[in-house]
Amino acid sequence: MKTAGLWVLALLSAGLTCAANASGSAVTPTVDQILAQYLEARGGAAAWSKVHTLGWIGHIESGLPGSPKVPFLLLFQRPGATHFEVTAQNQHSMRIFDGARGWRSTPGGETGTVVNEYTPEEISAARDSGGLDGPLVNSAAKGIRVVLDRLENIESRDAWRLNVTLPSGQIQTHWIDANTYLELRYDRNSRNVMGMATKISVYYRNYQSIGGLKLPLLVETQAEGGANSDRMIIEKVAINPTLQANTFVRPDLPAAKHGGVMVNIPGPESPGAARR
Repeated sequence: MKTAGLWVLALLSAGLTCAANASGSAVTPTVDQILAQYLEARGGAAAWSKVHTLGWIGHIESGLPGSPKVPFLLLFQRPGATHFEVTAQNQHSMRIFDGARGWRSTPGGETGTVVNEYTPEEISAARDSGGLDGPLVNSAAKGIRVVLDRLENIESRDAWRLNVTLPSGQIQTHWIDANTYLELRYDRNSRNVMGMATKISVYYRNYQSIGGLKLPLLVETQAEGGANSDRMIIEKVAINPTLQANTFVRPDLPAAKHGGVMVNIPGPESPGAARR
């Protein structure tokens, strides 16, 4: 999964979208200028260089009527490790990637937990995510190619449309707000339960400033042609939490004992969390 941070608007000094040429028309920025502004909008390179671990706690709301809220925990550690936990109907599941290998832990079996290694496709997808910073920060160093397509309107906002080619060869489309330079949406290819190709759209909403970064506290996901969307609501954010040694290793122990991270993340609550 990807993050966004504290924005600093410097369009006039950078000579980007707000500038005008002699004929009075808007100047189109280069890809490098857009990505630089995007990083500033997230909080800047200096602030993000100090972030070594990041934790999100919240819940997922399915678009299906009557579906219960599903608590989740998402952890990141540089350069590319992730740890995702959900608890649904008193059953605990985990997905862990250490940067090279990954594992899925699901309820079942004699020990109460079944652990499977990531498939090559899952490993490729995990690497494509770009780690803690996402694919648009230091993209060239990550083997990611970003090309500016055009300026277009997304949900009544002008946004720069970027075509992003990931290390696996998969292509995503990202939209960066032309005014705030925060990310609005990205599209990725996937397959539905029938194995048919489909497009997934991910929207970033409710940006808040937390610890010098600006983060989306609502991530909405919608499948192409779908009537409903899933909502990931972040209630608490931890910047540089201390993680236990087994957070990113194969979950051989029952999930409740693995790292103790589900209930052990310090950090400030995000604005409005107590009201949810």
